[in-house]
Amino acid sequence: MHYKIAQLSLTAGNKAKSISEIFVAQPNSEKESLAGKLFILIEIESTDAGSVKLINFIINELENNYYKNEKIILREKIKSLKVEHIFESSLAKTNKNLSEFIRSERIKINTDSINAIVGVIHENMLHFTSLGKNKALLIYKSSDKSGEAKYKITDIIKRAKSSGGNKQTSPAKLFTNVISGSIPKNGYFLFTNEALPEYLSSGQLIGIIAKLPPAGAVEQIKNTLNKINAYVSFLGILIKNCPNSDPDRLKEENLIPRSSQSSIEGLNATEETTEKLLAASGAMSFKKWLNFLNKLLEKIKIHGSFGQPKDSLIRGEILAKRKDNVLPLKKILKTIKNIFVYSGKFTIYLFKIITDREKASAAWRLCENTEKKSAAAARGAGRRVIAWFKSLNKKNKALIIIAAACLILLSQNIIILNLKNKEIASEQEYADLTQLIEKKQNQAEASLLYGNEESAKKILEEISGLLGQMPQKTEEQINKFNGYKNKYERQLEKIRRVVRVESPVELADFSNLNSGANPTSIIISYNQNKIYAGDGGQKSIYTLDLEDNIITAIAEIGQGIDSLDYPVMDKDNNIYYLDNSGMIKINGETEETSKLSVDFKSGRGGIKGADTYNNRLYFLNAADNQIYRHDISKNNIGGSYSWLTEKADLAEAVGISIDGHVYVLKNNGELQKYLKGQGEDFNLDKPEPEIKNAQKLFVSPDLKHIYIMEPSEKRLIIFDKTGKFLLQYQSDEFNELKDFAVNEAGRKIYLLNGTSIYEIEGTHFEE
Repeated sequence: MHYKIAQLSLTAGNKAKSISEIFVAQPNSEKESLAGKLFILIEIESTDAGSVKLINFIINELENNYYKNEKIILREKIKSLKVEHIFESSLAKTNKNLSEFIRSERIKINTDSINAIVGVIHENMLHFTSLGKNKALLIYKSSDKSGEAKYKITDIIKRAKSSGGNKQTSPAKLFTNVISGSIPKNGYFLFTNEALPEYLSSGQLIGIIAKLPPAGAVEQIKNTLNKINAYVSFLGILIKNCPNSDPDRLKEENLIPRSSQSSIEGLNATEETTEKLLAASGAMSFKKWLNFLNKLLEKIKIHGSFGQPKDSLIRGEILAKRKDNVLPLKKILKTIKNIFVYSGKFTIYLFKIITDREKASAAWRLCENTEKKSAAAARGAGRRVIAWFKSLNKKNKALIIIAAACLILLSQNIIILNLKNKEIASEQEYADLTQLIEKKQNQAEASLLYGNEESAKKILEEISGLLGQMPQKTEEQINKFNGYKNKYERQLEKIRRVVRVESPVELADFSNLNSGANPTSIIISYNQNKIYAGDGGQKSIYTLDLEDNIITAIAEIGQGIDSLDYPVMDKDNNIYYLDNSGMIKINGETEETSKLSVDFKSGRGGIKGADTYNNRLYFLNAADNQIYRHDISKNNIGGSYSWLTEKADLAEAVGISIDGHVYVLKNNGELQKYLKGQGEDFNLDKPEPEIKNAQKLFVSPDLKHIYIMEPSEKRLIIFDKTGKFLLQYQSDEFNELKDFAVNEAGRKIYLLNGTSIYEIEGTHFEE
């Protein structure tokens, strides 16, 4: 262990005018090695119940936010992730929760009455923030003028405030301005409330703490304070830096004689280490550079005035000229002020003369003259600088060049440090983001496991936003992004109830039968166990025997055929295709074809679908917002009858299907349900993503489900007859879906994709 901690708590009991608490965390060894030990010293100058609740909340919140911070686990993997960063993020989270707690509990508190120190000691590094009147006393060895090593004490908080830091005024941000640094070897840090240093002098504290171990020192301080009849509380946390020692090395060092000069040098090194604690975390030390530059500039002796030859040897005149060459601060500030004033006046003057042509011309001439004068002045100034530089001797020239080089290196060092800090911040931000995504994906997985789809959906929405923030600059980042995205899509498919069909079985490709084949629709004949595919462009109907997957074409049907759309089947297994001028009938037993005339009433163009029921043929006419019914006889199709008895909006309808009820599908996925010419209330569940371009609907008295095809999303969506969404089949192979047919008895679905027919096993039949 690199440190020892002891705590001091002496309260005045019922006489106390404040409530106080000291907390030192006791993490397990693993957490302590990764995150160190958290400590809190807090005092509120009030005795009401709200103050007690506030102190308990602050302690519990800080401990939870720090030790349960997920960044602690990542410290072993990410070198740039520091304890300081984890501590600062815990303080930020505590500030937020504390503000909400005060508001929800309606606690009236004055921030000036809160005195608190919160810190973390990890190895020999200390990080802390303070609020109020508490003290942070650093006790370390330093050499006096005679070279003797003595302990000194300094208040770090007071030093920080004198440099303009540690300003806490907002109740929403109590803990800010973290001070970080290392405790000097065998040095001490004493955190106390305001009272303790007022009753014990610096000499008393040094005398007790430097001579005794922390636990003994605290007991000695208690014994001393108990003799004082005070009505105040005394609080303190004492930390000693105890580096791991090597006995052999110490023995060897003790045998080496040391001069007083080497001892002083060692103490100076300790003092420099101590001064680093007072610097802001991550800041660059300029002391070394400034000392070097000061020494360098002191050596430069200017033997001539700026821009003038070296013509004076009187020491007084040389010193006077040196002084004139240095611009005083007031003169610099006055020059900057004049620049802003004259710039404003010039802008107003320029606006006025723009609207006056004569003044504009005069101003232009003035600008030309000014430009020439400025150029001449710049050249003159350049010549004077060169002349001044040439007037210097070689030594001074060399020193000026070295000083300029040092300034360039210093600037370069600052730039590199800033870039490095940005890189570290970027790495930490990336680590936080990836950690959060993994956490959210695990939460989504748990919600899915327990069937909480609403919770999982909300979490996945958050993950989608987080993925959009992920950088993809390096190959590692791209691979990580793709891994998260793939998992996100798998989880999203679970919520959307997607059945991913990776390799659908291809039963037939009609282009093997006809190179110009372009079938647009299919229908299954359960009686013959065949699939019929209509190809109006080739004036052909192809058949696929499902027993042996043999494909053939029905011969000589090209008798004036223009199209083969919307195939339907009657109760005798006869198949009907819609042509531009009538219907093409295929005999269910002989497969002979014939053409039947149909009275379309208002024309063929508005028809968007057809189906049969009870040996009657129904046409969906979107243009007329009507469904027309025709009777079917052996060799004839009867006249049309307007089936709907109420007004309906069928302008966006794309299909019709009947199982006793008549269903009409619109392209946005809306499904209308009718019975005896009247509409009924019916709604489908909305799948994810919502239907935007539906193309085909299929129901049947023999089927238990509603099927809707959306080619643009490469999916077939399944509902039950009540409208409940069950699942959706998707496959990357479905890149040109045209039609589908279902055999629920055989648990098969057949899809026409391009010129091929695919078969997939249905998993929804059991639902």
